[in-house]
Amino acid sequence: MLNKEQAKEKLKKLVTDFKSNPDYYKKLSEADVEDKLVNELFVNILGWDKKDYEKRAKARRGDKSGSADYAFKINDRIVFFLEVKKVTIPLEKEADEQVILYSLSKKVPLAISTNFQQMNIFCVEQENAVKNVFRTFKEPEDYVTNFSDFLFLSKESFEQGLLLKKAEDEGRLKKRVSIDKVLLEDFWRVRTLIANDIEKNKSGKYNINEKDEIVQRILDRLIFIRRCEDIGINPENQTLQEIKHIAESRAYSQLKALFTYL
Repeated sequence: MLNKEQAKEKLKKLVTDFKSNPDYYKKLSEADVEDKLVNELFVNILGWDKKDYEKRAKARRGDKSGSADYAFKINDRIVFFLEVKKVTIPLEKEADEQVILYSLSKKVPLAISTNFQQMNIFCVEQENAVKNVFRTFKEPEDYVTNFSDFLFLSKESFEQGLLLKKAEDEGRLKKRVSIDKVLLEDFWRVRTLIANDIEKNKSGKYNINEKDEIVQRILDRLIFIRRCEDIGINPENQTLQEIKHIAESRAYSQLKALFTYL
């Protein structure tokens, strides 16, 4: 990886070339913007490796399925989605909202959109995130002028959690509490919901021990599936999130089919 001085110098050259050849860059297709500009920024300057990201990563936009241009990962865990547009397409036209929805669907706290001419960073948990941009580079020169902010996007920064820490300090992200406490609270809440549903729909069919076993087995499987999703070993990228969008009458049968498949 380049040191800071080398990275800044390489960035200056890229920005200078972009400003010196506007007609050339404005004619680039989206794929070429990815190859000649985005790849240069994130791989050659910010220190990410091509094995650190997945292109055309499956995600959802609300109730619709889709694919994000990039999903960047640390230890196989997605840390941000990146949506890329042609230089001539304004980010607010669709990229900003798209990438925020992708991140929300996977519970990823950060999302980035860029056409190189401009770049926006969002904390997706923040209310009205699309209008409350966390960091923005309004023109290519800003990458150099605001170089310390630009470096928050480096692989090294994400390995150290620096951008999340900055967002928490600014009140844009909630402070992360102990996962044990959150998991326990969710566990007992969902356990009660499932037990009550069994009692309502299968009253008298199971004794207390059988009912406890059913509830526990369902919870164990749900936790296992979510863990698989988190660390990237989910076969064919089937997610629990997709079942939430199925009609209630068919949801449990689909869930059982997913259990069987896994």
